[in-house]
Amino acid sequence: SGFNQGTSRNVRRALEQATRDPGAGLAGIILDLRGNPGGLLDQAVAVADLFLGDGRIISTKGRHSESNQIFDAAEGKYLAGVPMAILINGKSASAAEILAVALRDRGRAAVLGTTSYGKGTVQTIIRLPNSGEMILTWARLHAPSGQTLHQQGIVPVLCTSGDDQQIEFLLDRLRSQGSATALSPGRATTATTNPHFSMDGRDACPPSPAQRPADMEAARLLLANPATYARSL
Repeated sequence: SGFNQGTSRNVRRALEQATRDPGAGLAGIILDLRGNPGGLLDQAVAVADLFLGDGRIISTKGRHSESNQIFDAAEGKYLAGVPMAILINGKSASAAEILAVALRDRGRAAVLGTTSYGKGTVQTIIRLPNSGEMILTWARLHAPSGQTLHQQGIVPVLCTSGDDQQIEFLLDRLRSQGSATALSPGRATTATTNPHFSMDGRDACPPSPAQRPADMEAARLLLANPATYARSL
């Protein structure tokens, strides 16, 4: 529900438990970031690092030299061969968007839901002599692809912001092992010449605060369909 000091530790414990006791076999991982407003930048980086063995996670850029930072993944990752899906909506912001865009850009997870909020800036808190605080925005976030998140958000590859009839069509295509390119006109895939962001894609899949049961069902169906999952990456 948010990114605090214990988030990466708790996620790591859950992954370790899944590794120790897979039961009938781990079919996939779904990270539900719907309604997640974000939180600590370092925790978003740490959670992404659990699933990535190398390469860029996120970078920050600003006018001050100290605001220019690069965050890369360390060697080693959990459940490398297990497919992943991430659920987002119009209230997924900040650290939640950092995690989602890092795993999307690196081809580690497919993103479903509606376009996210688009909070792509970094703040620092300056303590004042009178015990007050001043919050200063001093950098912008840049995804591994180079996309800036601010006022753009993340456009999912499978969109669930349509009406009930469109959503049911999407689910029927997934149930019948349909290809991702024909799931729902203008609603299923938003790939363009710039696959990382387009205003047309955002307009076709506008941010929504809804958390539909169909989101989770679509994610489960996608993970069970290797061909469509591969295309969604």
